[in-house]
Amino acid sequence: HPRPQHIKMICSPPSPSYHFVVKKGILMKIAVISDTHGILREEVVSYIRECDVVFHAGDVTSERLGSQLRDIKRTIFVRGNCDEPWKQPLPYTVIREEGGFKFAMAHRSVDLPSVSNGYDIGIYGHTHCFDTYKDTNGRLFLNPGSCGILRYGATCSMAIIYIDETKHTYKVERIDIDPHGKLYDPVEEWHREHPEG
Repeated sequence: HPRPQHIKMICSPPSPSYHFVVKKGILMKIAVISDTHGILREEVVSYIRECDVVFHAGDVTSERLGSQLRDIKRTIFVRGNCDEPWKQPLPYTVIREEGGFKFAMAHRSVDLPSVSNGYDIGIYGHTHCFDTYKDTNGRLFLNPGSCGILRYGATCSMAIIYIDETKHTYKVERIDIDPHGKLYDPVEEWHREHPEG
């Protein structure tokens, strides 16, 4: 399932995302992020709040940030190579069904579960580069890039997957994040929402 060796992975310009037509029906939104490395921006939080669930493909780095994400939205994590052990250990891989589609996730593409598990979408991170491609069976592989720190000439990015559960269709949208955007502060946010508190 990894990208064939003859296809070069690049960070700039970004490879296009695959788009699928979503017709009217039951719509589910999934935020896909990775490689936050202890950084969570308000812009990312604003997108996450609009979604139903979050997939984080590892290198959270900060357990405190992981708790903040879980306070904001139901979040599914895998452990990255920079993640120290948490009180509740993170799995290296997960397979989960959401919105009628089967997802597999690992930090590195080479660590994704075997395609014999029959998943529809494979999510990974590690490279800090947004990328999407499909294998010969039409299975989608998605790297949302890093919404934390800039590396390897890439921009900060994340993805949103829109699922129409009625038509069993989906589309993927790349979201570019301002790398200089304001950092998320839950205490400051609480005071904004409770000015008389």
